[in-house]
Amino acid sequence: GEWAGGCSVFFKGTTEQCVHSVFDVLDTDGNKKLSKAELKEYLKPFIKAMMPETAMSLQPMLLKRATEKIFKEMDKDEGQSIEAEEMVMWTRRGCNIIDALADIIDKEVY
Repeated sequence: GEWAGGCSVFFKGTTEQCVHSVFDVLDTDGNKKLSKAELKEYLKPFIKAMMPETAMSLQPMLLKRATEKIFKEMDKDEGQSIEAEEMVMWTRRGCNIIDALADIIDKEVY
């Protein structure tokens, strides 16, 4: 998750190329689809970095909820997996991981 997040920051190219590169790193089994578990691994370092220390006990629950919410938003064909193009479309709609997690943390923690 941390490595894929770093790629998205330092990658030079179009947004679509960046999303595809991150997707390829996250797709650990190489089946061209992301499972909830693969998305969860990506979200872990973001959740950890964004959580206030006083709320760290909520981290596992929040990670699960964030994974489910973001997965559902991306999985438009409801195929129980995310394809690269679904992740690209999610990004084109103006969505991004940081804002999505900030919104979830704000609603769930505060």
